Amino acid sequence: MASAAVKTAVEARLSTWPGLSACPFFDENDAAPLPSTQHLTVEYPVANENRINVGARPAIFRETGAIRFVVHILNMSGLTDAMVLVDTLRDWFREQKFDGVSTFEAAPAAFEKSNRSGVFYLLPFVVTYRFDLIR
Repeated sequence: MASAAVKTAVEARLSTWPGLSACPFFDENDAAPLPSTQHLTVEYPVANENRINVGARPAIFRETGAIRFVVHILNMSGLTDAMVLVDTLRDWFREQKFDGVSTFEAAPAAFEKSNRSGVFYLLPFVVTYRFDLIR
């Protein structure tokens, strides 16, 4: 899981994404009901931290990891429109710097008919990131 600073920065950037009204962000930790046709969730499946300067002060700790965005669409409805949304979101996070977070590659969404979750079809993609913490 990413650090709280990374999660906060990503969610702040996401809140300015123009496609948010068409595909609202849903925090799975909230008790609010799911939007009816499509929504977005964000996960942090891997994060690592290394100290990049030994013996020097201030210490710099570099966190690297992946941000997994998942667009949920109601059982294949509007798949073409959802793919356009995914591409705009990939562009919104690809090669960006915000609140101390640097993002890099934004892999295309995984497209496979077997990746259903209940009544929703999932379109996940991953963006790699780096965050330096200075102590």
